[in-house]
Amino acid sequence: MALRELGDWMERSLNEGTGPVVPRVRALLDRVPHTWQASTPNCGLSTMPNLPAIETDLDADGTPELVVAGNIDGDLEWEHDGPRASEWWPESALFIVTQAEDRHRVVLAQDTGNNVSLVAAADLLGDGHREIIWSGFDRGAHTCSVEVAVSAWDGRTLSEIPGYINMASPTGFEIAGRDIIITGGLIASVGAGQAQRNHTDRYRVEADQVRLVDRRYDASDFAYHRLIDGVEAQSWGRTAEALQAFREAADPQRPVLSGEWIAPEAMETLGRAVRAFARFRLAALLLNTDKDAARQALTAEDVTYAGLGQTMIDASDRAIGCTAAAAWAVANLGFLRALNSPFGYANPCWEPQDVCGPLPKDGPHSPGIRRCIR
Repeated sequence: MALRELGDWMERSLNEGTGPVVPRVRALLDRVPHTWQASTPNCGLSTMPNLPAIETDLDADGTPELVVAGNIDGDLEWEHDGPRASEWWPESALFIVTQAEDRHRVVLAQDTGNNVSLVAAADLLGDGHREIIWSGFDRGAHTCSVEVAVSAWDGRTLSEIPGYINMASPTGFEIAGRDIIITGGLIASVGAGQAQRNHTDRYRVEADQVRLVDRRYDASDFAYHRLIDGVEAQSWGRTAEALQAFREAADPQRPVLSGEWIAPEAMETLGRAVRAFARFRLAALLLNTDKDAARQALTAEDVTYAGLGQTMIDASDRAIGCTAAAAWAVANLGFLRALNSPFGYANPCWEPQDVCGPLPKDGPHSPGIRRCIR
């Protein structure tokens, strides 16, 4: 009810006034009573766009529409000339305002949940129409997580394109052509640990869905991080980068992590596991194309986890080696306990089935969902 009345008031006010519509809408929204939470979308982060209104031609008909993000986070009732405090529940919505014959008409007031903000309008489908990119946020006890959504307007209905974009503590956002690029990821919780890095995610609308198409972590010289870089690069088909990262992670002269993050004894244990796993992943990646190089990669003086590498040496192809390696990990849980050293839930928690796969998904945003072998 409040949203519909807010839309009616916005329509009347726009039709009674003159001048550019975006500044006028901004002035109208400033008159809506709300608490600090609605006035600071995306936790007030300067790294995320926070636009109250965008004027753009959504449906490519030659006439621009006005898209407005409205938040009522507090009490609200109406006098004849505008809103004042009362007893409305917190609400948020996207409004679509059309313009024809010098008249403005609010044709849509769509509830979005709390704390909506406009991010951009861009042609993400390549069809000449412009999609609405908008965001909401969740301010937790220690970290702000921003969720970004994409909606398409066909002249009558606003439809959210399926797909999930979420980033903790975002530090950057941009639209690059048809791609949405967002950077961040650090979790401020003590339990998340210090061995975290920001990462940059690239999303694209493919097959009618917003999909993650690439992820890259901030650069690091530590072996543990280079191992993660290799696994991530391999999962996106960046084979040359993966091979280089695994080689660097396996280097016994390379520091494993900062000494400020982990005790010396645990560092030594972690280092052996990281180097063994890096050699294994390097060999697994090479096996189907260069068996000699794969076997050479598994040759090292440190034989603490020699059995892991032996599974790939004995295999006739990568799939067979990966199956054998998973079975070896089940029988040798000490390897996973060493690899999953307890320096924070924001880091990967490997299980036997993960030895040849992408990075385990549970961790940064869902700690404790699956039990970590430690």
